[in-house]
Amino acid sequence: MPCSDLLGIIDGAMITEQDRLAQLITQRRATDGYQTWGYHSRVSVAHRWVCVPIPKVACTTTKTVLREFDGLPPSEHIHDEGPRLADFTVADNVEMIMSPDWLRFAFVRNPYARLYSAYKSKIGNTWEQQYDWLRGEIREAFDYPARDSRRAGMVTFDDFVRLVAASDDPRIITDGHLAAQTAVLQQDCIRYDVIGRFESFQDDFTAILTRLGAPDDVRQRAREVLNPTPYSPLAAAYRRELADIVHTLYEADFEAWNYPRDSWLFIDL
Repeated sequence: MPCSDLLGIIDGAMITEQDRLAQLITQRRATDGYQTWGYHSRVSVAHRWVCVPIPKVACTTTKTVLREFDGLPPSEHIHDEGPRLADFTVADNVEMIMSPDWLRFAFVRNPYARLYSAYKSKIGNTWEQQYDWLRGEIREAFDYPARDSRRAGMVTFDDFVRLVAASDDPRIITDGHLAAQTAVLQQDCIRYDVIGRFESFQDDFTAILTRLGAPDDVRQRAREVLNPTPYSPLAAAYRRELADIVHTLYEADFEAWNYPRDSWLFIDL
C-alpha cells in the first residue's frame, strides 16, 4: 500500500484515503441538499467519465452532447435522464472519483453572467411556470401593485437579486440555478481533472471530448449553442451596488476561479 494512501490508524485499523473518501461520499449522498449526487451529476461507465453540469453553464449542450456520445437517442427530458453518481454504490463512486482511468470534469461561469442568465430564463420569462412561486414572493416582498386581488407586474432583476441574497429559504439556497457553483461541485470530495470555462466552452469541451476519444461528429456538436438566452450587456442590468451584492453572495465562486470583481462592466451576454 503506498504511504500516501495511509492516513492513520484508528482502533488498530488502518485508515486509507479510499476509506476516508467512502465515508465522505456516504455523508454527502445522505445529505444531498444541492442534488449534486442524485440529480446534477452524470456518469458514463462505457467511456469512464463523470461530469457535474451546472444549470446556466451550458448544461443543456453538455448533457445533449454527452448523451449522443454514449449512443443514446435524443430526449425532450434531457435534464431528468441519465445515470447519476447516486445510482451507483459508494465503492463505485470511490473508483470514479479516484481512479486515473476515469475523467472528471465540469464547467463554471462568471457569477454575474450566470445569475442574470438565470433571471432571464426563469424569472423574466413569464412562460416559466416552475418559478411562479418565486415571482410571487418577490412581488410581496417589494410591495408590487395589486391587480385583481393579486400582486402583479414584471419582476425586476434588482428585486430578484436582493431577495435571493437575503433569503434563508432552502428552495432558493439549494436551487441549481441560484446556488453557488462551488456548493454544487463539491471539490473537496469530487476530484475534477478539468474545470472548463463557459467563456471558452466550445474549445474546452472539444478538448475534453478529444481526450475521451469522441468521434468527429460528436466533437462538432460541442460547438453548437443550445437553449441560448437573449443578448444584452451586463452593464445594462447591473449597477455598482447590485454588483457588490452579487459579489458577496457568490464570493466563493469569484475567488475559486479568479473572476474579477468589476467583470460585470466587460461582459456581453
